[in-house]
Amino acid sequence: MKNKVKILIFCMIVLVTYTGTSYGWFGKKNKIDWPTAEVTEENIRAALSQKPTIDPLWKDSNFAEKITKIDITDHAVKPGQKIIGIWYEMDDAWDETDLVKKAGGTAIIINSVLFQNDKVEWVTLFAQAEMTDQYGNTNLEPVIKIGITREIANKVNWKVLAEKHASSDPGNIYRIADDYNIHYGILRHVKLDKVHLK
Repeated sequence: MKNKVKILIFCMIVLVTYTGTSYGWFGKKNKIDWPTAEVTEENIRAALSQKPTIDPLWKDSNFAEKITKIDITDHAVKPGQKIIGIWYEMDDAWDETDLVKKAGGTAIIINSVLFQNDKVEWVTLFAQAEMTDQYGNTNLEPVIKIGITREIANKVNWKVLAEKHASSDPGNIYRIADDYNIHYGILRHVKLDKVHLK
């Protein structure tokens, strides 16, 4: 009987130790002090995988897990400043209007996080979706691009913008962006009375 108790206690110790050390692999997000961190791909992924402080109604919920590419370049005129490109695969959407709303909400989240770091000068989001060409071939390609500079980001109250996006104006992020582009195959089906882009 004593041996069975010892084996049971040993197994419990092993299980607790394994669970404690493995917690980071099974759901715990890597913590990072993003505002003071170096601008690296690993740090960007860690920052974007943390729970955001804002929550637009329309967004791609798991965008951080679906990032396909991060590009970081030095700003040509502002030494030490970085230009970041984020490519991610979008979730399914009801229609093209919903797709544009989701990309806009996701852009609000991404920019609200990344511009907390003073070294970030420009962020461009590339939302990707499966598109089928005239020959029937399907490829993952960017369908929506939204670019925001530090100058615009410094003027934005991200919390209020997220609330407006959810309640009355999901097109606002596009109108304030320095640069945006929506694939014509998507744009021609967007209900512009629901998403005011101009």
